[in-house]
Amino acid sequence: MTKKKQPNDTAPVGRTAELRVERMALADMRPHPRNPRHHPDPGTPAWDSLRASLEHDYFDPLVVNVRPGPEEFMLVSGHLRRKVLIAAGYTHADVAVVDYDSATHLARLLAANNLQGKNIEEDMRAVLVDLAAVADFDLSLTGFDIADIDGIIGRFSVDPLADPPALPDGDKTPFVNMTFTLHDSQAEVVRAALSKAKDDGVTDSAVNENGNGNALTAIAVEYLG
Repeated sequence: MTKKKQPNDTAPVGRTAELRVERMALADMRPHPRNPRHHPDPGTPAWDSLRASLEHDYFDPLVVNVRPGPEEFMLVSGHLRRKVLIAAGYTHADVAVVDYDSATHLARLLAANNLQGKNIEEDMRAVLVDLAAVADFDLSLTGFDIADIDGIIGRFSVDPLADPPALPDGDKTPFVNMTFTLHDSQAEVVRAALSKAKDDGVTDSAVNENGNGNALTAIAVEYLG
């Protein structure tokens, strides 16, 4: 029997996008407790539509983290599909397995949720705030633009064209502009610290109307003890 030629099976192999697949019991997979996805209830049109799709064919595999530790056998993607599969009588599924640390697991969880559907906004914001505080972490893994993340978590932004505060004629300005050069990873830490200081309500001052300046001063005072 002549083997049927597959498309491009004679092409030279360069970089290969690899997928590790294993068969697992659905009962052994654990939902992530911080998954911000809102799931439809059984019997709703969205639930029934997904069930019909899964009964037709299973083409979008669940993703499970297998790194030993708190997230071992915890879902990265497929929380709702797992529920529907179990309700439909399935006991096992072929899944894509990954080896993620805690931060990467959360980021890819958001990235998977960002493709479609609706997140619970406060839960998603809490996850993004935590990830923004992780030094040297690549926030693009979440699937969000950095500008979108800034808007979601309320991080500070600097307007280089902002006017200084108005002062009476003849007064010497008591304000100074300070410029810092930071690596991207350092900037993420500073933004997260300023955001936390703002959340703690330290943006008001009797001598300064600039919230970023007040937040930065509060952080410096905390460091100085």
